[in-house]
Parts: sequence; structure tokens; C-alpha cells
Amino acid sequence: MNDITLHPQRHLTDSFSCPSTHTRKKYVYNMCNRVLRRCDTLQLRVN
Repeated sequence: MNDITLHPQRHLTDSFSCPSTHTRKKYVYNMCNRVLRRCDTLQLRVN
């Protein structure tokens, strides 16, 4: 959980893989849901 606070940028990178396949753990998916708006915007660009 501290990873997100320590590595905020890393969290964004994980968000990309979040929908594809929850890497680390479910907490990543949860975080993605929390920032769904940001995740969605980033995903749209990736897609």
C-alpha cells in the first residue's frame, strides 16, 4: 500500500495494466477504480 504513496508515478503505470491483468494485488485494481476517471483518460490515450 505504501508503494502507491512512495511511487505515485508507478501507481499510474500499474493502472495501465490494472484492467488488463491485476499485477501486484487487488489493491491495485481498487486504486484504479478510485481514479477511474484518470485511469480511463490514460487508457483512452493508450488505446
